[in-house]
Amino acid sequence: MHINTVNIRAEVKMPVRLLHVTDLHLTLSDECDDKYRRDHAAHRSGVFSLNGKNPAPESFAELLNAADDADLILFTGDIADFPSSANLDHIKNMLGDKKFIYCQGNHDWNYPCDYPFGTANWDFDQSVLYDAALAKTREAFLPLTSGDIDVTMVNGLKVIAVNNSSYRFSSHQYSRLEQELASGTPTVVAFHIPLYAPTLMEDTLKYWHLPIICGGGDEVHTPYWSYRTDEATAKVCRLLGESKSVVCVISGHLHFDHVDILPGGNTQYVTALANRCNATLFNILPK
Repeated sequence: MHINTVNIRAEVKMPVRLLHVTDLHLTLSDECDDKYRRDHAAHRSGVFSLNGKNPAPESFAELLNAADDADLILFTGDIADFPSSANLDHIKNMLGDKKFIYCQGNHDWNYPCDYPFGTANWDFDQSVLYDAALAKTREAFLPLTSGDIDVTMVNGLKVIAVNNSSYRFSSHQYSRLEQELASGTPTVVAFHIPLYAPTLMEDTLKYWHLPIICGGGDEVHTPYWSYRTDEATAKVCRLLGESKSVVCVISGHLHFDHVDILPGGNTQYVTALANRCNATLFNILPK
């Protein structure tokens, strides 16, 4: 197990300990699933295999044990690799009465058959396909997450989890974030897909060979990756980079650790995949 520790000073009266867990990629399946979904589970389990099996269940148990002293567990997506009943039941049973906040990643809610990424006209189809696929699993993820934006308070620190698993933010999310940040309360904002920063783009391309981040300009639009940055997404990126209420931005998705400064000056932390028992402990300390 490898847990990074990050200490951040903020206008809080009491220390707050946040354990950030992301990209577990749990691949459980059972007889409730049809053959397509069982075959998909077997394939995806192999993708994350160590010594012949996906280590996600064991890693999850270890990380949850390490969370005993945390005030809040912060899950930022792809905890489930797909929305099987076996995956969701396991997550809910393991969490029990632990205090957590959860936002979805691009794998949590989707089977490839529900969300055909290879569509020839992605710019036209993306919102329709995404909303339809997410709607199929929205109820299944309750009470883990509302699916859009969740806010909780921990010892005077506001923690906001936002679903940007479509590589975009909505106008509703922008309005809610603007409202929450206007209060001046120290706030940690978390989501699955990291925001564009030049240093992050460079390392992402080295690792993935695709610009799989949120926001940015023409750099994140290629013939093989067509997630254009719309107006609402651009506004959220500016807001989170510049807001004086933001203590830090936290994300996952990339499977490696990274720290960078967003356009606007705020700091973004990316945590490596929990599938290999990685996590980050954020100590938010009084100034």
